[in-house]
Amino acid sequence: FINDLSYDASRYKLTVIFLLLFLLITIFSVFFNVFYEGKDVISLTNLPITQKEIFYSKFLFMIINSASSILILAVLNIISTIKYTNDNILLSIIIVFIYTIIISLCVLFITMLISSFLTNIKLFKKYRTAFIVVSQVVLFMLIFGSYFFMIPVFMSGEVTPISQYKGDFFLNVITSPTSFQSLSKILVLAGILVVLLWLLNKFVIEPYFTHNISLAENSNKNNNVTKQNKNKAFNKKRIFDSMTMQSFKNGTLISNNILSPFISICLFIGIIIVFRGHNYLQQDLIILPTAIIVGTVGAIFLYSTASFSALAISIDYKNFEYIKTLPLHLKQFLLRKLFISTILQILISSVLFIVCIVILNTSLFFSITAMTTFLAVSIIHSIYMFTKDLKKPFTNWNNITQLLLRGGSQMKQLLIFFAVIIITNVIIAITVLFTNIFPNLWWLLSGIYIAIIITIGVTFTIILNREIKYFQ
Repeated sequence: FINDLSYDASRYKLTVIFLLLFLLITIFSVFFNVFYEGKDVISLTNLPITQKEIFYSKFLFMIINSASSILILAVLNIISTIKYTNDNILLSIIIVFIYTIIISLCVLFITMLISSFLTNIKLFKKYRTAFIVVSQVVLFMLIFGSYFFMIPVFMSGEVTPISQYKGDFFLNVITSPTSFQSLSKILVLAGILVVLLWLLNKFVIEPYFTHNISLAENSNKNNNVTKQNKNKAFNKKRIFDSMTMQSFKNGTLISNNILSPFISICLFIGIIIVFRGHNYLQQDLIILPTAIIVGTVGAIFLYSTASFSALAISIDYKNFEYIKTLPLHLKQFLLRKLFISTILQILISSVLFIVCIVILNTSLFFSITAMTTFLAVSIIHSIYMFTKDLKKPFTNWNNITQLLLRGGSQMKQLLIFFAVIIITNVIIAITVLFTNIFPNLWWLLSGIYIAIIITIGVTFTIILNREIKYFQ
């Protein structure tokens, strides 16, 4: 993209706007989770620290989790400045970095103000989980709708070289950061930031704890235990299902399980469109290895580390130790928990995978094979993630964002994610190349892939049985 800026300068504005919108949805999600779904707010008020110190510590946690989005914007701005400015490079880099931080904080503060305002709506107080899920999904759809709107603009033939471009708010600051106009814009943004900080302190920070305690009390009223009919038969399955669904009742967790697979699809939408209806995908037996790999890759990427089964044990927080002391068949409870979490995840990801297959416009044979593989690998992946969480549950978390990262770094997870993308793309490329060069050996490669999947599935099932047998 940066190399093409001299070819079409107007693309820069669209890219920056999209990155700022992506930062907005990141903050929106983390804000609700950290400030209004955390389990530590009430307990922290009893500690010998001020309420503002608690708020600022949560704010810092939110900044750290949004750092990757801010870093991408900063790198884009700095590299563009180095390449296109004629001003002093070192001074320009410093100014552009400050400008990036200011504009990012403006977006952050505006998002916090809007989000905090939404928590005062009666609908939020009564249906907090549903409100968070719906609002995050709608916002996400709007932002990524703008992404799909930008694609035709980027691919259109109408271009304006940087030498002929009149400029815009974003590009002018980057190309001439030391000019009077750019410095004036940055000062105006700094002034807006100060005003936003005052508004944040007045309407969010000061009433935060009073408002949060009020929400907690309202939540407790809504969660009152209803009396059960004494004549009603004791149904263990129903109790296990109820306990499992109750533990999954978190707005950020649900929205993550809906949105994460969709984000993965967006990363591959370009490749899907390019290969749509390709002759290679219309073949029968020859494409069996490719269909198996596509189903496997789909299951891996649509079944993220934020999936229900990956957090099935840890989501119970510190209550898991208490659950182990209850007079119930713990092994049956865990197996039921695995079953429900797997079904929930497959229901979400299967819809998206079917949409991808339909867009690809493949043969019926390819579609059936890929979907069968997808379901099989999804179940295997679910067993693996559930067993991993059972062996090492992370129960010392205060909010879902912390649980999703398991106390680790978001940047580390991003690096692993992109490394997996590269590896899977290489495997797909090798598979396609092999079936084109040796079409008569499709059965050999298919047999190898099927054997690997079965072996891994059996191995993970044995490991699960070994771990779960201790819970009677």
